Amino acid sequence: MSWSMVLYHPLEHLAYIRWTSPDLYPPSSGASTTIKNANRLSALSCRFWFAYIIIDIVQAIYRIEQIKRQKKKELVLCGDEESDDLVQLDRSMVDERLRGLRSLLFTFPCYSWSLSDWDTNPWLSET
Repeated sequence: MSWSMVLYHPLEHLAYIRWTSPDLYPPSSGASTTIKNANRLSALSCRFWFAYIIIDIVQAIYRIEQIKRQKKKELVLCGDEESDDLVQLDRSMVDERLRGLRSLLFTFPCYSWSLSDWDTNPWLSET
């Protein structure tokens, strides 16, 4: 999971530099080529971000299943009485569900920005 961010951040920073400072590159490359390269770098970086999001969703699902198993064990040990461990497991369950939902909602813009022509033909348009 961390490898995807290790690859995402430098590519996104390179894209930003190419957008904001096209003068840093030789004039033979041309300004429009520099912008196209920046868009490609940004799309590539978003693909690594997309991988991070998918892995995060899978981890949230795995963690929810793990919490369910722990809760069943705790219910067998405690019976019907409410324990601090059960309350903590319920809180953890809510946290993991929110984490999964947050990541799921990030997939839509991330997928759109991961496309090679995201700037000219967006998957999610503003209108």
